Amino acid sequence: MHDINAIRANPETFDAALAKRGVAARADDILRHDAIWREAVAKAQVLQTQRNEASKQIGQAKSKGDAARVQALMDEVSGLKDTLQLAEDKQGGAQAALEELQVGLPNLPLDDVPDGNDETGNVELRGVAPKKTNAAAQHFEIGEALGQMDFETAALMSGA
Repeated sequence: MHDINAIRANPETFDAALAKRGVAARADDILRHDAIWREAVAKAQVLQTQRNEASKQIGQAKSKGDAARVQALMDEVSGLKDTLQLAEDKQGGAQAALEELQVGLPNLPLDDVPDGNDETGNVELRGVAPKKTNAAAQHFEIGEALGQMDFETAALMSGA
């Protein structure tokens, strides 16, 4: 996947690189979903902090014997739990949408890659061809050649 920080920093460059690959601009969609995700994360963190603080206050109210305050705080924590779950669901949905937008995108070409419609527009800088051998050797042939396998002595020792 593409680096979201790079897309945030230079959305025009990202779209221009996608255009080189023949893909429509996507930076605006990605950044919109990223903003939704970031907002959901921030909201979930605030709610988590509020829930933790209220939970701490429950313990303090119990130690003071204030039953009414304990019940009010427990109701607040219960409500925060539901709200927090909604925020986390929104966060997960935004994350999934963001990943879905990015997963199908091709890699971005380097700046020095020439424009072209197909591979004929490429410039070959160097070629590396694999070394050709006549035939692949069997494992026992390689072992005998390295002196690590001796089938004649093995046959004499085993008697077969």
